[in-house]
Amino acid sequence: MKKVYMLLSALMLGAGGVTTAHAQAVEIPGVTYATKTTTVTTTTTNHSINIKSVDSQVTALSDITEGYYLIANTGRGGKFLNEEAGTGKLLLTLPAGVTADADAAALSTAFAGTTYGNYAVKFVKVAAAENTYTIQLLSTKSIPTLAHGGDMTSSETAEQFTIEQEGSNFLFKGTNGEYFNGNPNSFTGWNDKGGNSQYKVFKVTAEATATDVTNETKHFAPEAGKYYQIIATRNDVPYDATNRRWLSSLSVNANTNGEIEAGADRKVLRQDANSNAASKLWSFEKNSDGTFKVRNVNNGKCLGQWVSNGTAIEMPISDNGAGSYTITAVNDDQFHMLEQGHYMNAFGGMVTEYPNNGQNFANYDKAEDKGGFWSFVEVTSIPLNVYHDTEWASANYPFAVTLPAGLKAYTVGSTTEGKAVLNELGTEIPANTPVLIFDESESGEGDYTTYELTINYDATATAAETTNLLAGTTAARQGFEANASYVLAAGPSLKLTGDVTTIPANKAYLPTANVSTTAQALALSFGEATGIDHATVDTQANQQWYDLQGRRVLYPAKGIFVGQNGQKVLFK
Repeated sequence: MKKVYMLLSALMLGAGGVTTAHAQAVEIPGVTYATKTTTVTTTTTNHSINIKSVDSQVTALSDITEGYYLIANTGRGGKFLNEEAGTGKLLLTLPAGVTADADAAALSTAFAGTTYGNYAVKFVKVAAAENTYTIQLLSTKSIPTLAHGGDMTSSETAEQFTIEQEGSNFLFKGTNGEYFNGNPNSFTGWNDKGGNSQYKVFKVTAEATATDVTNETKHFAPEAGKYYQIIATRNDVPYDATNRRWLSSLSVNANTNGEIEAGADRKVLRQDANSNAASKLWSFEKNSDGTFKVRNVNNGKCLGQWVSNGTAIEMPISDNGAGSYTITAVNDDQFHMLEQGHYMNAFGGMVTEYPNNGQNFANYDKAEDKGGFWSFVEVTSIPLNVYHDTEWASANYPFAVTLPAGLKAYTVGSTTEGKAVLNELGTEIPANTPVLIFDESESGEGDYTTYELTINYDATATAAETTNLLAGTTAARQGFEANASYVLAAGPSLKLTGDVTTIPANKAYLPTANVSTTAQALALSFGEATGIDHATVDTQANQQWYDLQGRRVLYPAKGIFVGQNGQKVLFK
């Protein structure tokens, strides 16, 4: 059986926070962080380019051949194209001490050595195509197909560019008709020959080297078959249960059939400590390359792939869009979570400070930012609140649970006019079994009592074959018509929903299509043959009462008791 994890991230107060090497996760009452790791040995290749000299500015197309060059955008202040180390982003920047009008001699002094080797690009001739080249970068990746106006990163897939001359400058045209262009600080594509599409080209003498480096890193080692949580654990933000710290699928709703549709809002948002618990459970499924699919237990969907800096991660409809996540240790109880080498972050800080994006789970490529520190907490139980005004709750989970003492589960086997007839299920609830849960114990203080339901990881039992008219949600279901369902209400009873069109996550409900009555409310009944309707009754002087184990009870208090006439009666 798959194991599930809940992921805790260090909340950021806005991109740019700084950490220390020995930072630890924030302390949260009752929380013990999972710290099991495995050591992974990898070999990486460090590339460097030693710029020996900047020889001359190229002014004739015929002088361009294979080799190394610097290229500067004339419309963006003479900024040079370069590949950002680590991220592969294609930027337009000026190195320190370099001016837009610098000649080859000045550039030779400024660029000499390996410090600015990421500015040197290599033109690789495309055979049998006149003036056509691929452009290789420091990482040995290349410039890909040009994005119209969008930011770009280097790629293993190289686009072919035909070079055209425009005065003493040059144009680089891709196969899609886009030209090299530039935003204020980043490289992009555009479909005209305007000033931002023109580049100066300088011939460079350079030497490339590659060195293999062996690295040992600690990776989080999730135990197969367990469930975990995820809390934002930066330690410079005091813990507050109202902070949006927990990674959750709660915001992703399903249709009335329980299906998550392609057009739905599928962003993964962070929720607070008291939000729906099942939505905060995640499982890790190991891929052949050692990365993980991170699947939400409640709705069955995975965390998606990296998109761009600050863009919220979504949950794809199919696993084809699932991200491949690497989880590396920051310290003893905090980890980086990377997708395609990009750092995932509790982007935007506290929701009260950043109302528009304060719940996002998104990319921010700053390894030192504490918003990208995540911790994992193993989960063995799930909380259930039973409100004292009804003494009942409804529930439906995608995993099996065991109820604690004092709680008992029921299904609805049939309905008659004004009644929902219950079947006792007991304390073991199989996965995906919608139930009504009765609290037989004395009510505690406050409005409700919170019980911990034990998660049965190894459960193999399935729901009994007896009829259960109840339906259940995992993800919240929306789009119901008015009065399409009965839901648990004060009384206690099952009442029509009226104009409410959404059933919350992990609840049981009774579709009107499953009943043979038009009543506005259904009293909970223990059956015609074995009991009477759920009601408060007075003890009778000559009546004898027994508990459900058959033991004589002289003074029934709260709970279900059997009279000598065989009737089940609920005393309140």
